[in-house]
Amino acid sequence: MERVPSGIYGLDEVIEGGFPKGSLIIVAGNPGTGKTVFSAQFIYRGALDYNEKGIYVTFVEGRNDLINYLRRFDMDFEDLEKKGMIKILDMLTVKEESISDVINMIIGEVLSFNAKRLVIDSFSVLAQAFKEKIEARIILHSILGKIVKSTNCTTILIIEIPYGQESMGLGIEEFIADGIFLLKRGKNRVIRELEILKLRGTRIHQTKYYFTLEGGFHILPTFKIIKSNNTNKWSPIPDSETHFSTGNEDLDKVLDGGFERGSYVILEADLNVPIEAIRLFELPLILNFLSQKRGVAILPEGGSSASEIVKMLEPFIGLDIIKKYLRIYEDIKPSVEQFAPYIALMRGGAANLERDAAAWAQVQINLREFTKQPILIVVGYDTYESKYAEVPERLFSELGTQVAECKAQGNLTFAIAKPGLRITQRVLNMVDKHLRLIEKNGYVFFYGVKPRTGLYHVSCHPVKGWPCLKLTPIV
Repeated sequence: MERVPSGIYGLDEVIEGGFPKGSLIIVAGNPGTGKTVFSAQFIYRGALDYNEKGIYVTFVEGRNDLINYLRRFDMDFEDLEKKGMIKILDMLTVKEESISDVINMIIGEVLSFNAKRLVIDSFSVLAQAFKEKIEARIILHSILGKIVKSTNCTTILIIEIPYGQESMGLGIEEFIADGIFLLKRGKNRVIRELEILKLRGTRIHQTKYYFTLEGGFHILPTFKIIKSNNTNKWSPIPDSETHFSTGNEDLDKVLDGGFERGSYVILEADLNVPIEAIRLFELPLILNFLSQKRGVAILPEGGSSASEIVKMLEPFIGLDIIKKYLRIYEDIKPSVEQFAPYIALMRGGAANLERDAAAWAQVQINLREFTKQPILIVVGYDTYESKYAEVPERLFSELGTQVAECKAQGNLTFAIAKPGLRITQRVLNMVDKHLRLIEKNGYVFFYGVKPRTGLYHVSCHPVKGWPCLKLTPIV
């Protein structure tokens, strides 16, 4: 089957290369879900990337308004219109014509322009705005027979679904359209979803995808770690006078410069968030401190060991730096040698809380005195709660002391928490930043609770030779 590339970033990879040539594709959704951007991008990228002429028929808004709107998504329709690759048919003024006359007018334009792609925006207006009250199914059959089949022009038909409804309600899915794409927005936040209800001759392995309109219509990838073939030494991102860099340019931008000096930060991750996603926030921050010869003290999350952490860091920073500036707390393990210079030992248990806290504080003091600089403290809250579960009030009091000490010393504390921990809820009102990672259907998203930020898609791009966090706004 011959395919027409959709022009939608990331879509062709999951629909076997594009839409069937000469097909009728329905794009449906509530107002504001991205239908116009999807359809316009089909026309725009077809002309720009594949030298295929396209016509955009609009019954919804005038030509100039459409052009100005699409510029927001990096589509210059006016430029391609001047070059004879795109034509906009402004049909706002033809509502007194008959349906038959309008369809014949569109056919004439498709044939004379030699268009290979066509968008009709929208069927909902077309079916309601004319004096003739023809059944929707008859109009669709007319579009399919007279336009799509007679011209072999791949056509997108936009259908507007009123607020409060989720179905098109036309009874056309099974026997008229070759493909049906349903666009939705999440109820609580701004997550956008594309559902492939049908696509003739195409094996669909996954029906639902999330997308963003940032820089155009982009289908987002599910979360996975992409490893680089080359490993480079970490190149530090300089700190400002008021902020520590997060070690990632995208995150620095989202947080208006990074983490304030002396701040206490909690990153709360849903249970289904992969540990690799948490590492994309944690490791760059650690590497950025170590590369500037600043001390880092780590109380690992449950299941992490000192040797695992060192193994992750060493390729990018070197063992000599790790031995000098990194300290990782570990439980005392009988019959196991724990003499590495980066290991600090703790006992755990209610009877040892104050002793462990004093030893933990001394490690931090030693790092500050050795480096003559502020230090980074990384804490796994699940480890805290599991070790001192018998004395929650004493543990909470200790955490309060640590928050105050962090601010007084100008250090940075980065705490990692899972939902449901008792100490997390007790501490949240004292912290400077509360960040969240959530997982939905294999996708990972990030947002700030305190301060409030937008929603971002989390992915890994090792373009610099190390796992690099990429945050894509969901707009």
